Amino acid sequence: MWSTPSDMARFLIAVMDAYAGRSDSVLSPAMAREMLTPQIESHGLGPGVFDEGGDRFYLFPDGAT
Repeated sequence: MWSTPSDMARFLIAVMDAYAGRSDSVLSPAMAREMLTPQIESHGLGPGVFDEGGDRFYLFPDGAT
């Protein structure tokens, strides 16, 4: 997939909004939680996820163009 930094930023903001229950325009909140739950090591269903414990974690798109 080809995208610009602005495209990626808008997508990641939409995913985080869904995760927080503020929007369901891109993903449902339940799907966003599933997507951002580490499945294999530090990877969710798509992005990498680093959990700092508590309510803080980081995600990153782990791909290349």
